[in-house]
Amino acid sequence: MVAALIATSAFAKVGLTGGISLSPNKVDFKEIQQWHAGLTWEIPLGIGFSIQPSLLYASKAGLAGDPGSVEAFKMGYVQLPVQLLWGPDIAAGNFKPYIFVEPFVGYNLTQNGQWVDVKNVTDVGKLFDWGGGLGIGIKVFKHLQITAKYVWSFGNIVNADGTVNPQYKNFDIKSPGALTFGAAILF
Repeated sequence: MVAALIATSAFAKVGLTGGISLSPNKVDFKEIQQWHAGLTWEIPLGIGFSIQPSLLYASKAGLAGDPGSVEAFKMGYVQLPVQLLWGPDIAAGNFKPYIFVEPFVGYNLTQNGQWVDVKNVTDVGKLFDWGGGLGIGIKVFKHLQITAKYVWSFGNIVNADGTVNPQYKNFDIKSPGALTFGAAILF
């Protein structure tokens, strides 16, 4: 097993990734910008499968007050998503359409541009985020990835049952997810 990991790591690629997220709520993207950026590592597993862990900084946002408000509540997270990709290599591996599934965990670092104030140990647990995503992508020339995915986030703001945590009850959050578009350059 160790030999197999060493052999596949010889074909692994590291890279930079980034993108934007759009809320399914009635949010004007010009008013609330959500984005992510970080490092990624693609490890081929064979027969079209690969695994791709990433370390990202991701911003998330919601609307404060009534639905007509444009006052935003913005949060910044460090996230660790791990994608499992599958797709056929076409044109000698220079073109690969693929699908993927992605669980992730994250930790809230900032709220409205300020570092999160942690007063005690119980506050630490409230700052974790977790969820998953489903998406599609295209890999071109073995080094450029373009993706689109829908991500469900269940940690900090939204409970697992989809209800808003009481501490965020004044924010207009109708859905725990977002549509995310991204790109990565692999070396």
